[in-house]
Amino acid sequence: MKLKKGMRALSLLLIMALLTAMLVPVVSAESNKNLSDHIQEKKKNPIINIEGISEIISDIPEKESLNIPENFEKYELLTLDIQKMRNELANGRMVPICIDGVFYKMNLSEIMVNAPDVKSQTLSYTGHLENSNKSEVVLTISERVLIARINVNGIDYVIESIPHKEKSGKVIHYAHRSSDVKEEGEYLSGTDDYLAHKEYSAEELKIREIEAKTEEEEMAVRSEVAVRIRIFTDDQWISDEPDWQAKAQDIIAELNNQFQRSDIQVHFYAHYDTSKASALSGDINHISRPFQSIMDQVSITYLNSNHEDLALYLGGYDSTYNAVGATYGYDSPYPDQRRYAWVQMKDDPSLYDGEHEDRTKVTIHEIGHLFDADHQPGQQGPGQESYNRAYQWTEQGTTKQTALWAPFLKSNTYEISSNDYNGDYYHNNALRIYQTRNVIASYVW
Repeated sequence: MKLKKGMRALSLLLIMALLTAMLVPVVSAESNKNLSDHIQEKKKNPIINIEGISEIISDIPEKESLNIPENFEKYELLTLDIQKMRNELANGRMVPICIDGVFYKMNLSEIMVNAPDVKSQTLSYTGHLENSNKSEVVLTISERVLIARINVNGIDYVIESIPHKEKSGKVIHYAHRSSDVKEEGEYLSGTDDYLAHKEYSAEELKIREIEAKTEEEEMAVRSEVAVRIRIFTDDQWISDEPDWQAKAQDIIAELNNQFQRSDIQVHFYAHYDTSKASALSGDINHISRPFQSIMDQVSITYLNSNHEDLALYLGGYDSTYNAVGATYGYDSPYPDQRRYAWVQMKDDPSLYDGEHEDRTKVTIHEIGHLFDADHQPGQQGPGQESYNRAYQWTEQGTTKQTALWAPFLKSNTYEISSNDYNGDYYHNNALRIYQTRNVIASYVW
């Protein structure tokens, strides 16, 4: 009896095992079908589709291996026909693009970013979307990668390259929306503690404010001022990026997109310098105080001999310094210190993700300081100008800040505060940049 009972139990186990074996392929097939349907749905309704140029990758690697921040809740991997895109832009054609199911055409014009003697096939463009009420496009394309930010309906849609390549050899890119980035990390408390502030007497301040008001009221025809900027990086960022110079150029294109506004009229011309990369990587301060590294490794004599007004270090390491960017600013009592800025390219434990939007916003912030643009009210001492301040406002229920707001927030924009844009007379960093621009442009003749 016991034997029969045991045999019966064994029979039941065998039947269950057989049923399980029969069911496994069914479940696996269903899972594969769901995954296939998900991929097909993405292909039908991608975040961004540049007609005939972009293609969604269906074989998706692990997120961690792609260097895409964990807090990017939605993104899509793409390959691009770079040469076809270059041809479309070179021929002056409007490029068809579909964003979240809505069809537009990109109306773009080339923007000069590099100094005239820079020999490069990397080109930058700015423009807008046809058939949209309010939009903005900044795009840079090399022979390998494309970097683009398209703002429409208050959302930034971004295409950025990553180090991975497909089997075909094409560099993999990813597209995402700013609205799909979840805020994670701690707030930076000691932001920009290098920043110097010069104090003025009450009489000096009165004179300076009268001059500022006069300048604002006159609304004279403003001519453009050229500022020469030399971009440095280290071995780490060169290793991390498939084309670091294209990323750097797009950062300067975004900088020019803001500073070439009619109320500022500053045009940056860039050189890219890798001659100091190993020295910067080997500098004793490259982790703890990278801003000190750039000043130690790139002398004023070197800048002057290359006819550069400013030096910008795009650092590839996760610094232990309590900020993701630094400068002494326009008011430093030591003139040589006024010409340097550092911005971290790496992800940080703070809100800063080290992706292209964050890098660009912090660069605009730090370069703004070199022109005496300042933070929001309350972060200054007595005896300082009252109008060069960052601005905060609400737009469609969302709180936003101009680029000089501190500490860095995801809601910071690329914009410089101004009486003509977002801001008012008492929040007008654009006016201060306009006032100081000739000083910066004459650091080297």
